[in-house]
Amino acid sequence: KSSNSNTNDFRIVCDFDPEPQYIAVKKGNTNLLDELNQALIKLKAENPSFDEKLYKLHYTSQIGTSVTFTRTELDFINNNKVFKVYYDPKWAPLESTDPDTKKAVGAVIDILNIVSQKSGIEFDYVTTDSYATNIERVKQKNGYILSAVAFDYKWANKNNIHLTKPFMDVTLAYVFKDDIKFDKIALPESFFTVQFIKEKNPDAQIITYKNIKDCLDAVNSGKADVTILNGYELNYFFSIPKYHKLNFSNIPNFTESFSVGISKDAHPLLYSIINKTLNSISEEEITNAIKNNTHRSSKDGFLDLAYTNPLDFFLILFAIFLLVVIVIILTLFNILTKKKNKAIINLNSKIALKIK
Repeated sequence: KSSNSNTNDFRIVCDFDPEPQYIAVKKGNTNLLDELNQALIKLKAENPSFDEKLYKLHYTSQIGTSVTFTRTELDFINNNKVFKVYYDPKWAPLESTDPDTKKAVGAVIDILNIVSQKSGIEFDYVTTDSYATNIERVKQKNGYILSAVAFDYKWANKNNIHLTKPFMDVTLAYVFKDDIKFDKIALPESFFTVQFIKEKNPDAQIITYKNIKDCLDAVNSGKADVTILNGYELNYFFSIPKYHKLNFSNIPNFTESFSVGISKDAHPLLYSIINKTLNSISEEEITNAIKNNTHRSSKDGFLDLAYTNPLDFFLILFAIFLLVVIVIILTLFNILTKKKNKAIINLNSKIALKIK
């Protein structure tokens, strides 16, 4: 194995940045090349954590390490037990508000819960109507922590945020309905992808929405041409029948990393404690948190039939309509019959009185 933690026979003498690796085919064999490209795209779409699993297998230890805090840090933890954490209410499967319990759920929340358990700091998960509003609340010093932000120093400096060690890496993909074009691009307000698109396509018309789901709905309805999803979002939303007819194309040689965002106005020890604790979490713990939240239940509702089996859906609707019409006709017939019978009874009574 490649991890230095798995062998005592070698030592590291030099580190270098990773570089993209490619599969080579014979020149001119475009059919095989297309098949390989499609297979790689499908692999990343259906298993977004594939790269993480390979990295964990060959380069990291699966055992998390204990956290050692300084006396100053321990005093800070003991004197500051609870901190607000702002999360996105509609960023499934990474984080969202459970419709039944009204509590924060998702892969990011599970990772932060591990941070809480290992550090002793308690997190109070709060949210607003959107990610953009969460950022404004932190800027206004109404809380100091954003649960997950893009690991981009330019974006962080603009929003007065310190970035911890990245705890998650994701691939990105363009999502579109028919043909991919970039005239109208739907993106969540204040997301890092807004900055990315402005730099890549300065003339593009960016339409901002409150969350990823609203962006997808805009593309699905034709209000926008394209949006951007990370691999986990793609895997989650494409399992929903409503979005089955959408297409995607991976953005080559580009990934996004997520960190915990901590306001620069917060006490420096808060950053130190959270960052130190994140570094102690094993890749296996991270992977489990992601795996436990990114697989949507396959149970589809009645309305999903409109997308999975439209003919059956409309036949059922037609049968229900006929049943309702029949019930209405029978009810009206019954009412009219009762009125007619009542009139006959009244008439017979009048005739009987006259005979007497």
